[in-house]
Amino acid sequence: VSQWLSDLVVENDLPDKLFIVHQFQLRMITNREQLVARPGLNSVIHMDGFGGRALKQTTYRYVQVEPPPFYNGFKLFFDEDTNLYQPWEVLQFETVPDLITYQ
Repeated sequence: VSQWLSDLVVENDLPDKLFIVHQFQLRMITNREQLVARPGLNSVIHMDGFGGRALKQTTYRYVQVEPPPFYNGFKLFFDEDTNLYQPWEVLQFETVPDLITYQ
Protein backbone atom coordinates (compact mmCIF):
# COMPACT_ATOMS: atom_id res chain seq x y z
CA VAL A 1 0.00 0.00 0.00
CA SER A 2 2.78 2.43 0.88
CA GLN A 3 4.49 1.83 -2.48
CA TRP A 4 1.22 2.41 -4.34
CA LEU A 5 0.51 5.65 -2.46
CA SER A 6 4.09 6.85 -2.87
CA ASP A 7 3.94 6.22 -6.62
CA LEU A 8 0.62 8.08 -6.85
CA VAL A 9 2.02 11.10 -4.99
CA VAL A 10 5.29 11.24 -6.94
CA GLU A 11 3.82 10.57 -10.39
CA ASN A 12 1.15 13.24 -9.94
CA ASP A 13 3.39 15.78 -8.19
CA LEU A 14 1.07 15.83 -5.17
CA PRO A 15 1.89 17.22 -1.72
CA ASP A 16 3.32 14.73 0.77
CA LYS A 17 0.75 12.49 2.47
CA LEU A 18 0.50 11.34 6.07
CA PHE A 19 0.75 7.53 6.11
CA ILE A 20 -0.31 6.08 9.46
CA VAL A 21 0.53 2.52 10.48
CA HIS A 22 -1.49 1.55 13.55
CA GLN A 23 0.13 -0.71 16.11
CA PHE A 24 -1.35 -1.71 19.46
CA GLN A 25 0.42 -5.05 19.89
CA LEU A 26 4.06 -5.84 19.21
CA ARG A 27 3.18 -8.73 16.92
CA MET A 28 1.13 -6.50 14.60
CA ILE A 29 4.15 -5.32 12.61
CA THR A 30 6.52 -8.16 11.88
CA ASN A 31 10.01 -7.54 10.55
CA ARG A 32 9.92 -3.86 11.51
CA GLU A 33 13.51 -3.51 10.36
CA GLN A 34 12.20 -4.01 6.82
CA LEU A 35 9.89 -0.98 6.94
CA VAL A 36 10.91 1.39 4.17
CA ALA A 37 10.56 5.16 4.01
CA ARG A 38 8.95 6.14 0.74
CA PRO A 39 9.08 9.40 -1.22
CA GLY A 40 6.04 11.59 -0.74
CA LEU A 41 4.97 9.90 2.50
CA ASN A 42 5.42 11.01 6.08
CA SER A 43 5.03 7.69 7.87
CA VAL A 44 3.87 7.42 11.48
CA ILE A 45 3.95 4.34 13.70
CA HIS A 46 0.80 5.07 15.70
CA MET A 47 0.45 3.46 19.15
CA ASP A 48 -3.24 2.66 19.00
CA GLY A 49 -4.06 0.62 22.11
CA PHE A 50 -6.48 1.50 24.85
CA GLY A 51 -6.27 0.91 28.58
CA GLY A 52 -4.58 2.36 31.63
CA ARG A 53 -1.63 4.70 31.70
CA ALA A 54 1.00 2.10 32.60
CA LEU A 55 -0.02 -0.20 29.75
CA LYS A 56 -0.13 2.66 27.24
CA GLN A 57 3.29 3.96 28.33
CA THR A 58 4.84 0.50 28.11
CA THR A 59 3.37 -0.17 24.68
CA TYR A 60 4.45 3.26 23.45
CA ARG A 61 8.03 2.65 24.58
CA TYR A 62 8.10 -0.62 22.63
CA VAL A 63 6.62 0.71 19.40
CA GLN A 64 8.61 3.96 19.28
CA VAL A 65 10.82 4.67 16.32
CA GLU A 66 13.71 7.06 15.95
CA PRO A 67 12.62 9.89 13.65
CA PRO A 68 13.23 10.35 10.80
CA PRO A 69 12.36 8.62 8.51
CA PHE A 70 9.43 7.43 10.62
CA TYR A 71 7.52 9.35 13.26
CA ASN A 72 5.73 8.43 16.50
CA GLY A 73 2.01 8.62 17.12
CA PHE A 74 -0.05 8.18 20.29
CA LYS A 75 -3.81 7.59 20.37
CA LEU A 76 -6.10 8.39 23.28
CA PHE A 77 -9.61 7.00 23.71
CA PHE A 78 -12.21 9.12 25.49
CA ASP A 79 -14.32 6.14 26.57
CA GLU A 80 -11.97 3.14 26.64
CA ASP A 81 -8.89 4.59 28.39
CA THR A 82 -8.82 4.65 32.17
CA ASN A 83 -7.45 7.81 33.77
CA LEU A 84 -7.24 9.53 30.37
CA TYR A 85 -4.10 11.57 29.76
CA GLN A 86 -4.57 15.29 29.37
CA PRO A 87 -2.94 16.84 26.27
CA TRP A 88 -0.30 18.64 28.33
CA GLU A 89 0.65 15.34 29.99
CA VAL A 90 1.31 13.63 26.65
CA LEU A 91 3.52 16.57 25.69
CA GLN A 92 5.62 15.81 28.80
CA PHE A 93 6.57 12.29 27.62
CA GLU A 94 10.29 11.60 27.36
CA THR A 95 9.76 10.99 23.64
CA VAL A 96 7.01 13.40 22.66
CA PRO A 97 4.73 11.92 19.99
CA ASP A 98 4.78 13.66 16.62
CA LEU A 99 1.07 12.90 16.20
CA ILE A 100 -1.55 12.70 18.96
CA THR A 101 -5.08 11.61 18.12
CA TYR A 102 -8.28 11.15 20.08
CA GLN A 103 -11.18 8.81 19.44
